Amino acid sequence: MIAWLNERPAVFYLGAGLGLYIFCALAVMSRYEWNPSVLARFGSVYVEANADYTPTGSIQFVGNEEWGGNGYDGQIFYYYARTFFEPGRWPEGFSKAYRAPRIGYPLLAAPFVVFGSWGVLFGLIIVQLALFALSIHLLLSWVSAPNKYLVVFYIASPFALQSFLLLVSDSVVASLLLMGTILWQREKWPAVLLAWLCFSLALLAKESALFLLFPLGLLTLVEKKYFRALIMLGTLLPFLLWQAYLRTAHGMVPASILTIFLMPLDGLLGLFLEGWTWLSRAGSEGLLSFILQAFKLSARFLLFLLICVALFAVLRPPLSRGWPFRLATVFLLASVLFADHYYFWSVYENISRMFTLVVPFFLLLFARESRPPWPFFGTLTVLFLLVLVRIVVMTPVFPYTIFEPYNGPDYLQKVLPTDPPG
Repeated sequence: MIAWLNERPAVFYLGAGLGLYIFCALAVMSRYEWNPSVLARFGSVYVEANADYTPTGSIQFVGNEEWGGNGYDGQIFYYYARTFFEPGRWPEGFSKAYRAPRIGYPLLAAPFVVFGSWGVLFGLIIVQLALFALSIHLLLSWVSAPNKYLVVFYIASPFALQSFLLLVSDSVVASLLLMGTILWQREKWPAVLLAWLCFSLALLAKESALFLLFPLGLLTLVEKKYFRALIMLGTLLPFLLWQAYLRTAHGMVPASILTIFLMPLDGLLGLFLEGWTWLSRAGSEGLLSFILQAFKLSARFLLFLLICVALFAVLRPPLSRGWPFRLATVFLLASVLFADHYYFWSVYENISRMFTLVVPFFLLLFARESRPPWPFFGTLTVLFLLVLVRIVVMTPVFPYTIFEPYNGPDYLQKVLPTDPPG
């Protein structure tokens, strides 16, 4: 099988990657009248606050309005992209200090506004697929010939796939960092400048890009490539300028809410408590409910296993080989271990997104090694299969309605005669 995959042309990997993403998107859409807007996860609370910018005929989820509704973060990126070119106009109902700094993904989709609200929505999808395809193409040029098959694990990353199906920025950051790193290794300046662009957009999309940018910048100093170090430092410039704009024009400051997410090992302790509670209820509830809960817990326990095998792989000697990618992985896994239980570890979608970068980091580190870390890739495969079953079979249909803008009451108007009857 490995030999067969190594002989496949680039078009095979591109077709497999795009085919997988489109198939899973259609599986989700099939439950909601084949409406592509379901990927943006519009919630009724936020649709009501931003009705003028919501696509007519889109899916809006209802329920849990007291907690902000059943929507998800993809709607936030949509609304920022939709209003990006309208000075002074910001989406309503979101924590702007927390959301507005992550403008990279909306920035890439914003030009599609020329095609209207639905154009922006499709723009979010197109940006994801285009960056994914480009990153596959560049990764094929990075891996060694005997390890070409490892590209399959990038294509089948359960974390990037989940991010795409929710139209959030984690998969965008992963693609941009992978592309930027491969271009950064090249000597020609056009490639280096493209790498700078990828890195800058990745940092604008999400701050976790620093997990890799910092070690890569440190490497340029160790190698005494001071001009490249200056270019790497320049990736901070768009991010800092955007922060300065937000503070000056809108009075935004870094969100203090971030501090409530940082609770070392709270997430894992909460997960193990959930597992113990599940075991203690054995025999006291219906078999189907017991099995479904086991399925939900198993995916998150596999994430814990992935942390263990990933740390074992990156801390295995020789540590000097590919140390920027090892250090980036340690930073990433530390952030996962600091994530709290209530907001992250209790919900698979929330915590799994934090693992998205671990796959490109591992491929950048091990794609040219003679002994790839199979415990890591094996755990990743099991997670992918669980997520695929969840997407295609097990995800329930949430309550929803079709959004239609309210134009006021439609009363029948009687036309009164202007002259009295003769």
